[in-house]
Amino acid sequence: MTIAPDRSLQIAAASPRIDGLRRPESRRRGGGDDLDVGLILKGVRRQVVIAIVFAIAGVGVALAHLMTIQPLYTAHATILLDAERAELLDLVSALPTAVLGDAAIQSEVEILKSNDVALRVVDRLDLVERREELTVEPPMIDSLVASARSFVGHTIEAVIGTPDGPAPVAVDTETTSPERAVASTVRNNLTVDRVGRSYVIEISYEAPSAVLAAEIARAYTSAYLAFQLETNASAAESAVNWLQDRVGQLSTESVEAYRALEQFRRENNLVSVGGRSLSEQQLSEVMSQLILAEADAARAGALWRQREAMLSDGIDAAVAGLDAGDEGASPTLARMRTEYLDAETRRSAIVAEFGEDHPEAARLGRDLHRLAGLVMDEVRRQALRSRNAYEAEESRVVALREGLTAAIAGSAGDEVSLSRLSQLEQANEAYQAMYRDAVTRMQKAIQQRSVPIVAARVISEPDVPPDPSSPSKARVLAAGLILGLLAGGGIGVLRESRRDVIDTRDDAERLLDLDVIGTLPRKAKLFGPLVAKRRRSIFARRRKTRAQNDPVMLAASRAIKLAVDERAPGGGALTLAIVSAREGEGKTLLSLNLAARLAENGFRTLLIDADPYRMTARRLLAPDTQASLSEAAGEELPLVWCEGIGDPPLAVLPLSPPSRPFAGIMQAGTERFASAFERCRAAFDYIVVDVPAAAAGPEHEALARYVDAAVVLNRRRHARATEVADLVQNSEWSPKVVGIFLNRG
Repeated sequence: MTIAPDRSLQIAAASPRIDGLRRPESRRRGGGDDLDVGLILKGVRRQVVIAIVFAIAGVGVALAHLMTIQPLYTAHATILLDAERAELLDLVSALPTAVLGDAAIQSEVEILKSNDVALRVVDRLDLVERREELTVEPPMIDSLVASARSFVGHTIEAVIGTPDGPAPVAVDTETTSPERAVASTVRNNLTVDRVGRSYVIEISYEAPSAVLAAEIARAYTSAYLAFQLETNASAAESAVNWLQDRVGQLSTESVEAYRALEQFRRENNLVSVGGRSLSEQQLSEVMSQLILAEADAARAGALWRQREAMLSDGIDAAVAGLDAGDEGASPTLARMRTEYLDAETRRSAIVAEFGEDHPEAARLGRDLHRLAGLVMDEVRRQALRSRNAYEAEESRVVALREGLTAAIAGSAGDEVSLSRLSQLEQANEAYQAMYRDAVTRMQKAIQQRSVPIVAARVISEPDVPPDPSSPSKARVLAAGLILGLLAGGGIGVLRESRRDVIDTRDDAERLLDLDVIGTLPRKAKLFGPLVAKRRRSIFARRRKTRAQNDPVMLAASRAIKLAVDERAPGGGALTLAIVSAREGEGKTLLSLNLAARLAENGFRTLLIDADPYRMTARRLLAPDTQASLSEAAGEELPLVWCEGIGDPPLAVLPLSPPSRPFAGIMQAGTERFASAFERCRAAFDYIVVDVPAAAAGPEHEALARYVDAAVVLNRRRHARATEVADLVQNSEWSPKVVGIFLNRG
């Protein structure tokens, strides 16, 4: 049957939530495995309430923990390892202090953490009698966890028995003194750290009482300084005792070495003169005389050769040689040289002025000749004296060399004695040096023992902390909040991974691969005339007016009509069904509204109530009729006309009589039923079939063959996605489903 264009459904402006027919984006793109950020955000939005609830619970647990935990106070003190004091200590110390390197500073840190210092603190403050002040009550959560662990352990032992294994080692509490037990507790609450790369060490102590924390921190600084003083004094005392013994031993050994040296000298007639033996002194003197004699001989030989050269070269060379300086020239020779040079100078001046024939020039020439002879005679005499001196020095050198050879030959037999003597002298000097050094170091050690110097000082005394350091409220609350969010997020992820519902358009398109025809954003209302028929009261007219103009149902009806018109057969009515996976999803309500609005818009519309379980349409629109489609005989159909709903009015026909609700389902496959249904097709434009829900049983499949188009209705969080998917994939309904309609009411 062809539907006239002028009889299209006239509906007001549709709701923004009704988008009509639209294929999912993923299917239009051909699908894909890319991460859908929008889908993740929607999942987060769905589970955000769980995360918030758990976050609030985490904060509540944190508050409860803060209310039950005992506050702790931390006192701080700082100690400077003073290098200047260490240098001052070196001035009086026999054992210099170590260089303050990383290893030395770390050693001081370990000393502060040691049990010895802790025992000093315990003894100083009498903490054995005050051990209750050190007790920290465990938090309630720890007590509950311990109780639960103990209960589980006892339960397991009761069920499976005690496991075989080595017997537990018994702890001998008698050997553990109370002082050591308290010292162990004190050490557990102590923190010692180096401040950066400096020479400063920070001491922190945590206690239930602010005053007690300050007392113990202050006692630690005092105990550390006292420990250092005692350590230095003990080391100095040990050094003094050792050095005293060493000085006595070295004194004895030094005396013995000196006695052995003197005895060896006496036995070998090795007389010492000026710190040396006699043979050594003689050899030294001969060597000195030989060196001087050789120098004198060389000097005399040089003077002799110079005079001989003057004689051979003439008067001019003699005068020039004497002018260059002559250590052997006599005063007479020097005077004659001066006279000769003066006479030569005057003659040269007269000759230059008057000529060589001048009488004065002739006289001066004669004087020069006479002086030249005198000079040469004097030079000749000095040459002879120099030669005699040279020969005498050479003889002396020869004699000294012979004497040195004889002395060396005489002392060759004393080499072994001299070597032994040298060893004894070296040993004596070594013992004397060690003795003097040991005496000096012992004197310094004695001074250090009496000087109370420690290479450390307190630069920050501990104060009574005004506020507790633990627990940190902000950190505990933040931890509770974060843990709550993590727990809530984990549960939300688990719930989301196990989520089996269809809440949104994306769920329907992603899980069912169906077009979303529209959405009911709230609980839908019956069409106005239907309200009037159901309840005729004083408020019926008002309710009718509001329902008749409901834009939500108007938009829903329009969207469904547009979707199913594509499946209109070539002739006869278009049969459509609203199907759902479970009861209570609004299937009947939507069928009633759709049929009523089709009738109101002039379409010949038949509503078949095929739900044998509820029969809501029959009870609402035809409560008194006993007729049904299953009992229709002949050409006449037992229709019930709803006057006031449409023109022509809406027709209602139950599938089965009230007395036999499953009769129509049982006869759906018969020719009689098919013939009656065909007569309905011929008489109407639209047939709306209210079929039973899929979860009620297989009855819904019996009418699928007579339906041209089906719309799946899903109510939010009412049916599982797998149930809806089974309905959509049903072999009877799958080719006829045109889309899904979401009900959020």
